Amino acid sequence: MKPYDVIVIGSWLGGLTAGALAAKRGKRVLVLERHSVVGGYAQNFRRGEFHFDAALHAIGGIHSTGFAGIIRELGLMDRIGFLKQPRLFRSVFPDFEMVIPSGNPEETARILSERFPAERFRIRMFFALLRQVLREDRNFFGPFRWLAMAFGPVSMPVTIVSEFLTADRILRWFFRDRQLRAVFGQLWAFFGLPPSRLQSQYFLPPMAGYLADGGYSIRGGSQRLSDALVDIILESGGEVRTRTEVLGIIVTGGRATGVKTGADETFSARNIVSNLSPHATYGKLLPDWEGTKKALAGIEKLELSMSGTQAYLGLDAPIAELWPELADDHEIFWNSTDDFDEMAREAASEKPFSDHLPSLGITLFTNTDPSMCPANRGEVGLFCADNLARWEHLSDEAYRLEKAKLERSMIETAERVLPGLSKHVIRSETGTPRTMKRYTGNPAGALYGFAQTVSQGGYFKRFGNRSPLPGLLFASAWTFPGGGFEGVARAGAEAARKI
Repeated sequence: MKPYDVIVIGSWLGGLTAGALAAKRGKRVLVLERHSVVGGYAQNFRRGEFHFDAALHAIGGIHSTGFAGIIRELGLMDRIGFLKQPRLFRSVFPDFEMVIPSGNPEETARILSERFPAERFRIRMFFALLRQVLREDRNFFGPFRWLAMAFGPVSMPVTIVSEFLTADRILRWFFRDRQLRAVFGQLWAFFGLPPSRLQSQYFLPPMAGYLADGGYSIRGGSQRLSDALVDIILESGGEVRTRTEVLGIIVTGGRATGVKTGADETFSARNIVSNLSPHATYGKLLPDWEGTKKALAGIEKLELSMSGTQAYLGLDAPIAELWPELADDHEIFWNSTDDFDEMAREAASEKPFSDHLPSLGITLFTNTDPSMCPANRGEVGLFCADNLARWEHLSDEAYRLEKAKLERSMIETAERVLPGLSKHVIRSETGTPRTMKRYTGNPAGALYGFAQTVSQGGYFKRFGNRSPLPGLLFASAWTFPGGGFEGVARAGAEAARKI
């Protein structure tokens, strides 16, 4: 059999993006997926009359960042419907509340300046910084990266300086008001760390993209994105096989040269792109490679990102009918405090959550995309940062009881924003870090791969897309630039660039 140019192990968003870009550029691509459905977290699942989106809250940067280049090259605008969310987010704190518009930076600056008049000049300067961040991001992820890198101090000054800073350090440079810093730090759960620990290069570009372009949903759910990428691969002469588990990577002459599957088949290729965690790639697919022990030893030293618990709720009526004042909202963050470090510590604790959670993300899915359920229904998602240590020691029965208790607590906490929510829930499904680990195989159910700290994040210190084994590449949340839909799509593009 003629060898493939690229074999992609796993059909998660990073791998599908790498495969689609490689196929569109004329490479012969084979994607192997052990599940029956492609997509990973970029996937829908059905419960009765409801279609739930597994993970997508908001895609940003689809017009103004380097991510836009991926969308253009693949023609995704013509294939799927990007739905602009009416508002970026509503932030609810004990003593104040802010609503941030979606994709209208001038209006956002005006609203913030009215609420924090003493910070008016600093707000303008911060938005000027974000515009520079967008320019640098497009340069770095554009076709002339080599030029941007060659003239780094001139062409990418913010990128270089902020590589060594936390998001909190950036925010404190600009703003004196604690509440204003809290508003800009509100998306910390999307990034996996509070601002005090989050490397600022994983904070500034996504924040700039969200504020410039807004947050977007995908009509029909993120499964449409995964299916569109599969279509591109197939139309370009590639292949996608589901229910095909890869058991090992073949190494010949010190190079990755193919894979073997559970069906006792072997496939050869010049490049292997792993969509799996590096732990699984080395530990399960390359157990006998001479470099595996060293690679795993290095990986074990790296801090993992947080996990989370997500509840999916099907309602007996549309959201706009139940809470008309929230008809334009998509994402609401309820916070018991403006101390994100305290929230992160609570999330990392091994003790059960208290009756009311320290924070909760509330996603009003069908405000933006009513097509996910019948016209007389609604869908809400509830998310809290969490960790596997809280769950892994429980027996199956204790686990079921604790999960049901946490689901009730999440709903009760959400009722501070959505009064009477519990009376309208007719379908629910909840996944914990234990679910995330079982479904993804990720150590500790980590949602964002390795934690984006200053010492292991950013443009120059993130876990690389190219492995020490020639012919083997990575394309996932674990690699550069990081997690989230935009991040893993870029990781796929980075892998495709190196093929």
